Amino acid sequence: QRKGAEALSIVACTLLPYEARFDLGATLEDASKAVTLDHPHCARFCVFGASSCMSAR
Repeated sequence: QRKGAEALSIVACTLLPYEARFDLGATLEDASKAVTLDHPHCARFCVFGASSCMSAR
């Protein structure tokens, strides 16, 4: 839950807690959709972790 928020918010990536386009909703049911992590922070993290951020997971 974000500071000052009334409800929980599930985000696609812990590096992007305040990026609205990566907010997936308040429930796991709402959040169970494909998302592409195409933000620069995600790309850097994936490169360092030898992963690919280009496909939805």
